Amino acid sequence: MVILALIFLISLVIEIGRGFGEGTLILVGVFLATFVPLIVERLARVAIPLHLQVLYGLLLLSGGYIGSYLHFYGVWYPWDTAVHFYSGFVIALAAHFSLRVIMERYRFTLPGWVHGVILTAIGVTGAFLWEVGEFVRDLLVGGDAQVDNQDTMTDMIAGTIAALIVAVLVSRRSSQRMVHKEELAHNSR
Repeated sequence: MVILALIFLISLVIEIGRGFGEGTLILVGVFLATFVPLIVERLARVAIPLHLQVLYGLLLLSGGYIGSYLHFYGVWYPWDTAVHFYSGFVIALAAHFSLRVIMERYRFTLPGWVHGVILTAIGVTGAFLWEVGEFVRDLLVGGDAQVDNQDTMTDMIAGTIAALIVAVLVSRRSSQRMVHKEELAHNSR
């Protein structure tokens, strides 16, 4: 995250040198977003795994920096859908990590299907909030983040499908673990 923060900060300084424009706001946003894992770790008193931080950093890089700041969304149209699809994975994996931390702290478990439903719901909510953010940004500073209804729905569906994939995989794995634990408990009697 330090390397990303430096890239974003250097780009921000260069952008400010050119004058304050849309790029300045984007860079301030992605620069500040690099500190989210650190803030979450301090507030929640938890160590976020490196792989999750890398996935989050790649999301900031691919979406905020390459997509918005470097205007790659306009250069290659599928980039937008790819980033939204990727964001669904990141959001669902972050939700999975958070849910596991909560279950460990409060010493409870959930059936795999409930865990999957929660991850999907959080993924859908993340996709929705992303689109709301694009809508508000377009209203406040102009822009074309939301091209049309089809683009908005495609983005939300892409994020949701990715979250569903994570939810199914986690749910299956969780269910297999519960069956294995029950077998071990039964065999030890």
